[in-house]
Amino acid sequence: MLGLASRLVSIPLAFTMVVAYITAHREGVDALFSDPSKFFEQSPFLFLYASVIVLTCGPGRLSLDTIIRHKIFPPQENQENQENRGKS
Repeated sequence: MLGLASRLVSIPLAFTMVVAYITAHREGVDALFSDPSKFFEQSPFLFLYASVIVLTCGPGRLSLDTIIRHKIFPPQENQENQENRGKS
């Protein structure tokens, strides 16, 4: 919920959900191409889907990762805005 190291944590979570599919929900994996609804109806699918979204998109603007990044590396203004401020 805080977004601290979300991308890093989503990797083992996705791996755990793949292992859950392979071990406990094997029939969903076997029917992936013949009947995809069985694959999507299994309980690990939502957790796998959510962890892949966080891995690819990141935690978002309201997270500790973003706050820490802005404290360590403050956002730089682009050169045009700096030039326009100097003219005023």
